[in-house]
Amino acid sequence: MDDTSMACEHALQATILEAVSREYGLQPLDVRIFKGEYDRNIRITDPVRGTWLIKVSDARTPAVALDWQETVLAAAAGSGVAGGPAAAAVPGVATPHLLLTTSSDLRIEVVHGGETYRVRLVSWIAGDLLSARTDVPRGVYVALGGVSAQLTAAFAPLEPPEDLPEHAWLAQRGTREIRSALARLPTDGRTRAVAEVAAHFEHQHASRMARVPWGVVHHDLHDDNVVVAGNDSMALVGVIDFNDAHSAPLVADPAIAAAYATLRAEDPLDRIAAVVEGYEQHRALTDDEHALIRPLALLRLCTNWSVWSARAATAADPAYALHRSRHTWTAVDALLGEGRILGP
Repeated sequence: MDDTSMACEHALQATILEAVSREYGLQPLDVRIFKGEYDRNIRITDPVRGTWLIKVSDARTPAVALDWQETVLAAAAGSGVAGGPAAAAVPGVATPHLLLTTSSDLRIEVVHGGETYRVRLVSWIAGDLLSARTDVPRGVYVALGGVSAQLTAAFAPLEPPEDLPEHAWLAQRGTREIRSALARLPTDGRTRAVAEVAAHFEHQHASRMARVPWGVVHHDLHDDNVVVAGNDSMALVGVIDFNDAHSAPLVADPAIAAAYATLRAEDPLDRIAAVVEGYEQHRALTDDEHALIRPLALLRLCTNWSVWSARAATAADPAYALHRSRHTWTAVDALLGEGRILGP
């Protein structure tokens, strides 16, 4: 980011912080910026009301998507009403809840530089991201599988609006997104391997994807969206970022969690098994869903690697894209070495 862009970004942040102070009655201190795929994320701490995350959405995120995200957050909190009292759908596991403005609104609009930004505040969940921890006990991944199933149960009554846009990370779009990304990358051993994974999945598993149960799922239980705490007795304490929640095959959710569980793993298949074990403590998988878990996990890792690699290749600042896929290829390579990971 050049000096002019940095100055514009700092001016926007100052405008947002001023609006948050005015509309929410907070004193935003200890400001820290976090990069996101779409949203700008600003952590603040108020001396009285604690720590919050300001999520700033621009025109790329339509109002229907924000409305939907608020509905999903309410369901995860067990309140049924966005901004309402929380009684978590997953006992003992925190999820973000929205802070109402002093006028009881769920979000505000901020105009800056001729652009309109929609601003929301969500609760900050204390702990460490799973991606920052090493020597993670198997039980954390068992718990993650259970959280996946419990959130899916909480979302069962939800019906996405017809005009809710799809996003690139939907499991049912995986092969399509891989082909699109590979077209922007040079042909080499890795791109050929990923293309083979996508082709095999389409040939062997498309019919299964069509006949397994579908519904609303979190759809993004990767290791940057899972919060843990403790050392000797590490525990899963929170799940964040519900922006990708959408209708998909229900099995996509544990498969995605399992995919990212293989990152930095000495035994990736056991990590997958741990997630499935926890999931089935709350919801039994069908035979077709069992057959899809490993292929879907591999497909998600291939989607992650190809999409972020393609974005990094054209980005002015590729650091964020490279960070998002920094451990992915090692996991892909390990799973491909497991022989029948692709399925029959």
